[in-house]
Amino acid sequence: MPWLASADHTVNFHRRSVRDAFGAEVACTIPLPHPSIRCQVVTAKSFRATCAYEQPEEIGLCFLWTAAVANSSPTDLSLDPRVVRLLDEFANIFESPTGVVLDRSISHEIILKAGAVSPKGRIYRMSEEELEVLRAQLDDLLAKGWICPSSSPYGAPVLFVRKKNKDLRLCIDYCKLNAQIVKNAGPLPRIDDLLERLGGAKYFSKLDLKSGYHQISIRPNDRYKSAFKTRYGHFEWAGMPFGLTNAPTTFQAAMTNEFRAMLDQFVLVYLDDILVYSRSLEDHMGHLRRKELLAFVHVLKRWRHFLLGQNQFRWVTDNNPLVFYKTQDTVNSTIARWMAFIDQFDFFPDHIPGKSNRFVDALSRRPDHCTAVYSTFEIDDDLRNSFIRDYQADPEFRDKYANCSSPNPAPSHYRIQEGYLLVHTRGKDLLCVLSDPHLRTRLLGEFHDAPATEHFGVNRTIGRLRKRFWWPDLLSNVTRYRESCEVCQRCKSRNHRPYGELRSLPVPLRRREAIAMDITGPFPKHKTGVDGILTVVDRLTKFAMFLPCRYHAKAPELAEVLYAGWIRTKGYPKEIVCDRDTRFMSDFWLALIKRWGSSLKPSSARHPQTDGQMERAHQTAQVLLRTLIRPDQKDWVERLPDVELAYNSSIHPAIGMSPFEFEHGSLVTSPLDTITPRTAESDDHLLFVRRMQELFVKARDQIAKTQQRMSQQANRQRLPCPFRADDLVWVSAAEFSLEQDISRKLLPKWMGPWPIVAPAGDAPEGPSFTIQVPGHLPVYPVFHDSKLALCMPAEHDDFPGRRSQDPPSMDGFQEVGDIISQ
Repeated sequence: MPWLASADHTVNFHRRSVRDAFGAEVACTIPLPHPSIRCQVVTAKSFRATCAYEQPEEIGLCFLWTAAVANSSPTDLSLDPRVVRLLDEFANIFESPTGVVLDRSISHEIILKAGAVSPKGRIYRMSEEELEVLRAQLDDLLAKGWICPSSSPYGAPVLFVRKKNKDLRLCIDYCKLNAQIVKNAGPLPRIDDLLERLGGAKYFSKLDLKSGYHQISIRPNDRYKSAFKTRYGHFEWAGMPFGLTNAPTTFQAAMTNEFRAMLDQFVLVYLDDILVYSRSLEDHMGHLRRKELLAFVHVLKRWRHFLLGQNQFRWVTDNNPLVFYKTQDTVNSTIARWMAFIDQFDFFPDHIPGKSNRFVDALSRRPDHCTAVYSTFEIDDDLRNSFIRDYQADPEFRDKYANCSSPNPAPSHYRIQEGYLLVHTRGKDLLCVLSDPHLRTRLLGEFHDAPATEHFGVNRTIGRLRKRFWWPDLLSNVTRYRESCEVCQRCKSRNHRPYGELRSLPVPLRRREAIAMDITGPFPKHKTGVDGILTVVDRLTKFAMFLPCRYHAKAPELAEVLYAGWIRTKGYPKEIVCDRDTRFMSDFWLALIKRWGSSLKPSSARHPQTDGQMERAHQTAQVLLRTLIRPDQKDWVERLPDVELAYNSSIHPAIGMSPFEFEHGSLVTSPLDTITPRTAESDDHLLFVRRMQELFVKARDQIAKTQQRMSQQANRQRLPCPFRADDLVWVSAAEFSLEQDISRKLLPKWMGPWPIVAPAGDAPEGPSFTIQVPGHLPVYPVFHDSKLALCMPAEHDDFPGRRSQDPPSMDGFQEVGDIISQ
């Protein structure tokens, strides 16, 4: 009224306008009654909540059209096109959280005091309204993956607190648990310090996180402590809940770590409230975008060794303004430094809208935190009608169904109940399953693949099925389903005898013609610098030399040790058997072997049994050293000559004599020979040659008999090799190196399946095969047949409609299931 009385204006309520005496529209400006009163926009929702909470008896409403006062600077930026464009570009971040607990470097820990025991308590009684709200909120939390069923000894009760708008807020009474938790001294920011940072700023953007606490994960080992119990079940938190001691400290630490590079520059963080402040609108727009550009800088730093200096690559982003990051008129020093770093790389930016860039969106989500989809098997009306209808046409059950449906049925174990055909066997009435392959496959999947059954074996799967269902080929169907299950083949051990029969190496024709060598250690470092033993054994005479060397010596140094210790006195061998040590397979060693006129016979990769006599020589030498060395183990090098003499002078079971006698034609002379009479031996060289020939024939015969006996004993516990070229096989996971933070106990037992390229040797039956292993796996692709298992893929016609095998294949490639965008 004061404003209307100040001038004679014409008010037209029908057209909602105010005009002066000349007919021009006049802006309606009303001064505030008091500086403490502020204008604000009241939404319908908040207005309704205020009315419901305060319940006023009388309400006066006034609808005004506001206009900016002349010569005043606008303060409402909600209609600024730059702000609108910014909000549209980042509209996806304002969506409600999907429930996925993000992978952050900080997770919440619940550390209990010494001697703490799980608190006891009972659930609180609730009204019907509270129970209805409780059920709805539990369903929502389960669907989002923030809670999961629990069997924890902990269990805090839940209660409800009425909000200002009369809604119910779910609260968990963690009082007893909080009294046992060790307090974290992590600080929260001081409010007065935060306010001082805002001096000189004119533009502000406030971000309030929605369900921010729940997006911080609880350490898996501590989740059971957060359990709470309700009338509808026992649950524990995967995301951090409200009410726990140290929860604000953990959340503040996570927010500080997330915005560390921006804090006190243009960002303030207090728990789940984020404030972005700037002196100008241009700077403010850049500050709000800076997180996106910083993410690209982190990617370039992480993959710098792959991207720098390579061919031009493509940078795809759903943030269109980032594509034009070089066209900004003014940039601050931080962004200028980032741009200088980015300019080192050769790339071209490309924009794809977020809704179209589905592949990157899928890869950015953690599958281990996605809500699991549990399949349930239910007999609905359509399936019920299909059962009843198809019984009459099923070749296996139509006669039995017709007999039970007749007015005077013949005696049998079958009967009809509510349209279903039941058979009485094993003291139970079991449902007869139609001979429909899709239906039986669905049942087999529910009782073998479902999360509640967890891929048990044939006996347990049949035990579960026979409690409810029956069909004639149940045992054979379950057996074939289990044998063709890709998850079971990958994750379970094989209980059969190992593949590959024992094949002995051919017996050499002459002494010193073929040798075997290997390095053992490391041992305590000797004063001479050596800490290993290079063992060399003549494969015919079994004569051995134990040469001290450095365990990690390079290939040239090992060649010098071999030359000085063996070749200098025994000559160049024709064949050298060794393992696939990188030094023995190096270019230097291969060139040296070629120069000597020898040939290298490396053993199968990761299969030391190929050269069993060398492994046995190592064991014998180590046993002899244990009996001779001092407790401080510093004289093991000085004892090696004694070990070598004792080894070579003892009877070797493979040749039936001592290696020394086979090598030199006479026994080792010992101190006892000086006090016992000895038979004079003839100096005739013909007799010596004849004796050497006799020893040679005796040794070869003994070696042949020993090899035959060992092969017969070993092959009783082995199976013939079933693998051939082009077969699909699994490879033992123990043959591959581990990634960081991966437990071998939890790894699948097998990797693959991959095809066999060809046998590694001349024989088509192995025993070693070259496997087509993906190139990104750093492993030698030749494997012994004992490291392989035959893959048994299921035929599509056997089990139609079979569910996808989970987990996905580990071969580095993914099969295309459906093309969702081009």
